[in-house]
Amino acid sequence: MMELVKSPISEAELRQCTRNDPFLSVVLRRVLEGGLNFEARECFKPFVARGKELTTESGCLLWGSCVIVPEALRSKVINELHEVHPGMSRRKALARSYVWWPNIDKDLESSVRHCRT
Repeated sequence: MMELVKSPISEAELRQCTRNDPFLSVVLRRVLEGGLNFEARECFKPFVARGKELTTESGCLLWGSCVIVPEALRSKVINELHEVHPGMSRRKALARSYVWWPNIDKDLESSVRHCRT
């Protein structure tokens, strides 16, 4: 089984970017306050659907055991996942073991389509 050897982002970087992300900062606040039940805006639907499974740890958001990655850090994560060219199925499986964000599969597929190797 493939594993990430090193984390492409630090906990401090993750915490700071979560706090600065226009959507995740709201999700974080709502999770800490008791939930996303009353959030109806379209951009929050992926989080509302997972609402009972969202938790926080040291200012970071988690869905189960997966870290929810802010938009500003997603390219770093995608690049790390892409580094060993594992193929699409393995890349998605590897990503799902560690991280999540809305449309992650679409973003991973796009990164493969734009790969020059």
